Amino acid sequence: MREIEIRKAESEDAEKIVDVNFNSWETTYGGIFKQDVFEKRKLNKDKNIAWWKQHLAGEHDVYVALVGKKIVGYMDFYRESRTHEGYAEIASIYILKDYQKRGVGRRFFEIAIELTKQANKTKFMLNVLDKNSSLEFYKKMGGKVVETFEIEKSGDKFVEDVMSFDV
Repeated sequence: MREIEIRKAESEDAEKIVDVNFNSWETTYGGIFKQDVFEKRKLNKDKNIAWWKQHLAGEHDVYVALVGKKIVGYMDFYRESRTHEGYAEIASIYILKDYQKRGVGRRFFEIAIELTKQANKTKFMLNVLDKNSSLEFYKKMGGKVVETFEIEKSGDKFVEDVMSFDV
């Protein structure tokens, strides 16, 4: 397998980031969420691309994983959590299924740890659906569930965990 490169994302990456997000959602949440959740997301693809272009044009810490020129994953990181004071936050981390379990997630976590330290924080957090297969990886990376809450998708209720990571 070719080497995986990690770099800061650029505005031109927006469409490929959305593609990774959509693909990862289908492979991660297929069989968990109803199909209409995925169909609604596809209808809003252009809106999602526009949002990412704007997001990437700002001062955000978004990193992509590449194999050759192909984006195979990304991480969106906030030095100030949007919901938990005193924390930094991984807002999203998605890796195409064929590239999981190859060290990409670990490398994203190493970046998150460094960014957390740069922000003078001692911990970061992320939210993860309790049925997400990545939950075990997050636990191996030192994550501890510190809170749970309920979300709704297409009328169905799901449990989401807030995980905390010390740096």
